[in-house]
Order: sequence, then structure tokens, then C-alpha cells
Amino acid sequence: MPRLEISILLRGGDPAAAQDEFNQQWEMMDEWIERWKSKMAFCPDEFEGCGCCFVTWQVDAPQEAFDEIPPELITGSW
Repeated sequence: MPRLEISILLRGGDPAAAQDEFNQQWEMMDEWIERWKSKMAFCPDEFEGCGCCFVTWQVDAPQEAFDEIPPELITGSW
């Protein structure tokens, strides 16, 4: 299984729009983790990062799970 890092970063620009995007992406990731966790070889119980402007997860999951993630959220491998 691939091991990838998935990150969400609060972007600049309009603060309200940036916060909305950040919250939507985080909600999407929470749903994705719930949907795929039973098929993952590794997924931490908690995110890393401050939680106010940056969150990241290092996960070991099937490729078909990663295919659901927007490419801009995949920030590396481990």
C-alpha cells in the first residue's frame, strides 16, 4: 500500500472564504478516514499540526482510497 501524507493548510486571501475552505476540506478528510480506516494499514488516531491553520495525516492506505483525495492535498510520502 502507498504511504502518503495528506495536509490541509489555511490559505490566504479572504479570511472567511479561506476558513470555510479549510473547514470543508477537514470535514471531507474526516469522512474519508471513517470510510477507509478499516482498510488502512496505518492511520493515526489524531491529526498532526496546530488544528487552527494546518492539519496533516500520514496514512498507509490502498491506492483506490488515495484516488478519492484531491491531488493538492497529497503533500508527500513517508
